[in-house]
Amino acid sequence: MPDNLSHPWHHSAFVKKVFVFLILLLLLSPLTAQAQKHPCHGASEDLNGSLQVIMGRGGVWTFMEQSSGLKEKSTLGLQIDGKLSRATVIFETLCNEGKYPTKAIYDEILGILGDGRMIHNLAKSSDEKKLATLNGLNQKLDALLSKLPN
Repeated sequence: MPDNLSHPWHHSAFVKKVFVFLILLLLLSPLTAQAQKHPCHGASEDLNGSLQVIMGRGGVWTFMEQSSGLKEKSTLGLQIDGKLSRATVIFETLCNEGKYPTKAIYDEILGILGDGRMIHNLAKSSDEKKLATLNGLNQKLDALLSKLPN
């Protein structure tokens, strides 16, 4: 042991310094990991949260199945549900691969997910209005997916 640590109070001061250093290291390590995280990952979590709200209600398919006039066309609901999921997964995959999507893409996906969430507000609308809205949503999804890599 070095001479300057031979006195008991020096030894205790050294141990306290090491202990404080380790505590600071443990407290700051999560902040460092968070600081290195790209904003894309937070955006991806937001998109997943919006998607889960839609799927938590059974998705667009369930909405169509519950409407007697749309039941026969409920495969459109399955297609929309799949496309919503695909857009969200593609965004997340791009983030994880370091190929960060633009904010415009994020905004477009979020807007379409918002439209998907609003579908349930059409419950008292006519079947024609519901179908027109769903077809419009499906077309928006097709346009969005054509911009994203497979």
